[in-house]
Amino acid sequence: MIITRAGSTKNHGSKAIQLPKGNYSVSQDGQGVTFSHGRVKDFAGDAHHSYFIEFKSADIEALLTALAVAARTRPDRLEVSLAAST
Repeated sequence: MIITRAGSTKNHGSKAIQLPKGNYSVSQDGQGVTFSHGRVKDFAGDAHHSYFIEFKSADIEALLTALAVAARTRPDRLEVSLAAST
């Protein structure tokens, strides 16, 4: 998973980090999935942070819908990107 950030007021360019493979679990309220990973180096400094990213049911539905649309409209492109992940 790659997370990219840019300034919302003053854009000094974007910075990205790639999170190593983390842990996925059902969220505490049972309404989604949580991705977590600890001790991730900061974008710019020496600090480390723990990341918790929660995907609610609506987020998962939107992701699956986007994949379905891509599969119908550009199956060749989707096939190439999915083949690379196996």
